[in-house]
Amino acid sequence: MTSERSIPQIAGAGAGPLWRFALLGVALSLAVPGLAAQQGAVESDCAVCHQELEFLRQRTTSLDEARRLLVPLDGLHASAHQGLDCAECHTGYRTFPHAEAPYSSSRSCSSCHQEQRAEWGEGVHASPDRTGADCRSCHGTHDVRSAADLREDPGARKAMEQGCEGCHETSGLPAQDAHASSAACSGCHGSHGISHVDEPHSPVGPERQSETCGACHEDAEDAWSQGAHGSAVQGGADGAHVTADANPITDSEQGHRDLPTCGACHLSHNTLSTDHPDYLVRASEQCKSCHHEYADTYMDSYHGQATTLGSRASATCVSCHSAHSVFPATDSRSMVHESNLVETCATCHPAATASFVAFAPHADHNDRENYPLVYWSYRLMTALLIGVFTVFGLHTALWLLRLTVFAGGPQSDLPKEDG
Repeated sequence: MTSERSIPQIAGAGAGPLWRFALLGVALSLAVPGLAAQQGAVESDCAVCHQELEFLRQRTTSLDEARRLLVPLDGLHASAHQGLDCAECHTGYRTFPHAEAPYSSSRSCSSCHQEQRAEWGEGVHASPDRTGADCRSCHGTHDVRSAADLREDPGARKAMEQGCEGCHETSGLPAQDAHASSAACSGCHGSHGISHVDEPHSPVGPERQSETCGACHEDAEDAWSQGAHGSAVQGGADGAHVTADANPITDSEQGHRDLPTCGACHLSHNTLSTDHPDYLVRASEQCKSCHHEYADTYMDSYHGQATTLGSRASATCVSCHSAHSVFPATDSRSMVHESNLVETCATCHPAATASFVAFAPHADHNDRENYPLVYWSYRLMTALLIGVFTVFGLHTALWLLRLTVFAGGPQSDLPKEDG
């Protein structure tokens, strides 16, 4: 309820017999009719002093100390501890005036919540120097918020998130984030045994991230886990890597991701909903982080150039390869397998035929072995363009030379008009 230094000051400040304190308590009780009936389970003796800021100010050394000792009944009545007496937690201060009892004599939260205390002790918040977040940081001190309130009540959840933002130096989820109004920090990171994001047992670590996201996105998790990305993560494959250097999103926004997890594609703290106009473009940007070669050839195609110019109708990576059920092109389950290409392309091109899907969307004009026609066509057209510009550039230069250096020669032979 207060600091270790402040309570003894209240007990011992000011000379005079103890009956003065008794008279003061009686006077305050008479001045607040029905106080004992109003506070319910809260001890009236504690409330007499700890609701009076002016009294507390006179018995402490500063206004800040007095405010720390102030305990409004409204918060207690609405808290999860509304049925408890003050002395059930503050066991060292059962009598008034308070004895010179150390603050540590009060019961801690773990006296009742041993399981949660054990989980918290294994997490990153249980720092040896006591600078980490404790029970009060999330649940409050006297206006204790229950776990149900933190999950369901928007006001309680917002108060807890502000505490997280204060320590982690973040402004919270942006308004466009799909989780801004639906998920709290604890919904992804856990409640008590919070681990660093890169630890294997962390709910947002690569090994458990799909499980955490799958709690709300079950269908997406099932599709992802059966696809190539899920197999790479679950099997620990040394496949595509998404690092801070390769990814346009910084570590502070996304965290370090070595495998194609949910956060690697959707981001962790700036997740766009699938109906957001920039979602597909963002998805393609994330695909580039791992698939550099295919990204370059895609950007050279009509689809890529149209997307770059702002089109939201042109096909992106997700349009052809799907979002979660991603398989190699040689797998019959893949949307770009030769047996599925007509159906895939017909999504945007209803008249698609077998000849239509013969188009190579990732043809590399520098790969003579696999794409000889594209390779030689590119070089022929490049040579033709260079030749045309060379000839006409030379022609223009010679004509400019004639007009400037030899201007007097040819034009001097022209007949002059009379007058």
